[in-house]
Amino acid sequence: MTRLTLLCTFLIVQLFSFAQPVIDSADFMSTNDTARVSIAMDQNIDFTSTGPNSFWDYSYLEANSQRLEKAFDLSGAGFLVNVQFGPNAPLDYQSSYYRPFDGLPFDQLGQFLPVNISRVTKVNSDSLTLTGYIITVDGNDVAFRSDTIETGYQFPMNYQDSWSSRGYSNIDFNPFFNGIFIQYRQRQSVIDGHGTLETPFGLFNTLRVHHEIEEQDSLYVDISGFSQWIPINRTNHIYEWWSSDELRPVMQIQTEEINGNETVTEISYRDEYLGLDAGITDESIELSMYPNPAKTELTIETGSNIQRINIYNTSGEVVSSAEDINSTSTTISVNELSSGVYLVYTSTTQGLNISKLVVE
Repeated sequence: MTRLTLLCTFLIVQLFSFAQPVIDSADFMSTNDTARVSIAMDQNIDFTSTGPNSFWDYSYLEANSQRLEKAFDLSGAGFLVNVQFGPNAPLDYQSSYYRPFDGLPFDQLGQFLPVNISRVTKVNSDSLTLTGYIITVDGNDVAFRSDTIETGYQFPMNYQDSWSSRGYSNIDFNPFFNGIFIQYRQRQSVIDGHGTLETPFGLFNTLRVHHEIEEQDSLYVDISGFSQWIPINRTNHIYEWWSSDELRPVMQIQTEEINGNETVTEISYRDEYLGLDAGITDESIELSMYPNPAKTELTIETGSNIQRINIYNTSGEVVSSAEDINSTSTTISVNELSSGVYLVYTSTTQGLNISKLVVE
């Protein structure tokens, strides 16, 4: 690093260090708000450095894909959803919006569970709470209130604030599917730093929030005579950098503890439109990928011919590939892959699907 670079970095830190932001409910999404987000991969990214007057330089990140995040109006989710979360629901469950959610571990039995999942959110002046889920099964929206409502954030948010919360949900898929999912989450959140964040999108004066979420879950399945309870216990960490008027974290790093170590599962940040999301989230692409987690082999089934499969590690490197498949089903070996999290890019005649894979 040159002397000029060091001087510029020092001046940037000094410029922003005197003005800690205070984050409140107005800095979060409201119904129909949208935010463009870029996704990057870097398993070696530093997510431990923090503290007062920090300078986080992530300007080197390169986007691999993008998505448009949106807070959807509950009125468009159907009658049953509005009974549970609309203006006539109990006060604690009268919610603000819902958003697609991929944090439930249903992908482990994805070939059996053709569902889409959304999380319902209530934004108050003093907190943001997670009131339940919307499960879409075969085009039908089914709403489930959380028996214990988890608090995601407490407002206003200031440096060194902390809070803890827990959530309990019991989701019964009957009559659509003979299965039950029980989720128990314990959250510990602390605002452990403030300072200047630099991303490819620009410079931001931020607060950093660290969420540690422990889950003790159980999934019951009964399919074609096979039935059992499957325990799913895991610990996830979410590192967020919040700035005023940005609607979502300007930067977020998600990790999962695997064999005692934190493995980065996603890096996302606010960005301008780069044209990287065309075809990536085409909901018409039907795909099942199992088993997940995998040890030796991975089977992928789709509703259209598979042309190519690439498996990327979290550094963005292709670690396995298969081409000229021309079939709706294929099995590939993952026996030589190290334990960890990967992204599977499946190109079909209908478009591109991107799915997360865990290798044990």
